[in-house]
Amino acid sequence: MAEVTAVKIPPYNFSDPQLWFSTCERAFALSVHKAIMGTYTKVNYIVSNMPPKVAAIVIDLIITPEEKRIPTVPLKLN
Repeated sequence: MAEVTAVKIPPYNFSDPQLWFSTCERAFALSVHKAIMGTYTKVNYIVSNMPPKVAAIVIDLIITPEEKRIPTVPLKLN
């Protein structure tokens, strides 16, 4: 059985998206069993924790295949 890594993503910060992404990176580094290093895993955690208003801003990036969207999600919100 694979280890499960618990990550607590903070509530989205509407006034400072860049700070929110930085805080998420810290949460990935502090994951219980091992740090989350995979970009796809990080993006999936972030997208799954976005409020609907934020997801609507980046909907084109969410529905785009992963290999094309990874670098642009944080950039579009800043």
